Amino acid sequence: MNAEALKSRIEVLTATAKQTEMNLHALGGAIQDCNYWLKLLEDENAANQINDAQGVEGQHQEGN
Repeated sequence: MNAEALKSRIEVLTATAKQTEMNLHALGGAIQDCNYWLKLLEDENAANQINDAQGVEGQHQEGN
């Protein structure tokens, strides 16, 4: 290898590293987005379970 080949290799590796870093940030953002929507769904399901339980309690109270 000579100096020109090494410089070229450094440029290629640097560009690859930058692209990998951008991909990593994109993956991190996608994970955060999924976690956000999952949390909303879990909160909605928890609220529905509470409402369902209150509805059952109300039915029991109405029958008394």
